[in-house]
Amino acid sequence: MINTFKTLILFFFAVSILFFNCKKDESICNVYQQITEPKHLVDISILKSIAPELWDTLAIHSNLQVYRLINDEYSVIIHCNDFDDDLKNLSRQFMFEKIKRDGTILTLETYVHDTLKSSPKPTVSIDRAIEVAKATVNFNGSCLYYRLGIYYFEDYTLHPEKYKLVWYIQDKEDNMYVIVDAKTEAVYSSFDGIIYN
Repeated sequence: MINTFKTLILFFFAVSILFFNCKKDESICNVYQQITEPKHLVDISILKSIAPELWDTLAIHSNLQVYRLINDEYSVIIHCNDFDDDLKNLSRQFMFEKIKRDGTILTLETYVHDTLKSSPKPTVSIDRAIEVAKATVNFNGSCLYYRLGIYYFEDYTLHPEKYKLVWYIQDKEDNMYVIVDAKTEAVYSSFDGIIYN
């Protein structure tokens, strides 16, 4: 009888630990967080000594944000996001490379030569955009992050190719995302984090 009682107590103790430790605070994920970032996402100070040309390029172009820096025996490479008036351009990035052997500078841009023609003020609220995003991708209760940005959308049947003001909604790790038009609620792109073969 005493062993059965001890077993029951241990069982209830183990179940209560699992219940309270595994229970998720849902209120945390009901508060959506705006994405805020420092000027550069990696330390670029090394560029002053090993690639001053790239350092000067970044000083001249304040719209660029370095998110990756590669420094190996052959070259120095920086990958940059692009911003237009504090709006991240989700369709345009730049890469600069300095070849160490001869000092050659190479550039690559995913640049579409167009501009945002509408007002940078959204008419779709972030709450509504998140509703649309959740209806598009199952975020599995993940906490959501968002930013207002610019996206290049091509649809030759409905619109001429041009940039759109969008809400970019993602999970914390940016494994899942949805791009929602901030004026019309149209979904332009999404990824549910699953790679289909």
